[in-house]
Amino acid sequence: MEEVLSAFEQVPRIHLLGFSQGAATGTRWASQWKGTLDSLILWGGGFAHDLALEMAKEKFASTEVILVHGLEDELVTEESKKRQEELLLVLGKPLKLLTFSGGHELESQMVERIINQEF
Repeated sequence: MEEVLSAFEQVPRIHLLGFSQGAATGTRWASQWKGTLDSLILWGGGFAHDLALEMAKEKFASTEVILVHGLEDELVTEESKKRQEELLLVLGKPLKLLTFSGGHELESQMVERIINQEF
């Protein structure tokens, strides 16, 4: 990442979208990266269960965190939704939850809404 960013005169805004298991992987990577994310979108997944919360609280202090899931997503249980919402509270982040009618999939119109910040 540092090599890619070194090509820019001014550091661009950095957005990370983690889908399904990639959401947990993304939170692990971002919490250890020395840079800062502008936004973290956890789609059909969530924060890694082994994430050090105190470190993550500091790391994501200025990061917008958005949870996204399909209303018919069979892999996102009510328990996991509640757990992610509780983690956001611990991290001091507001709940920004976006849903769409669909399952465990990336939905192009929702991606577009997120890119355009229409939520």
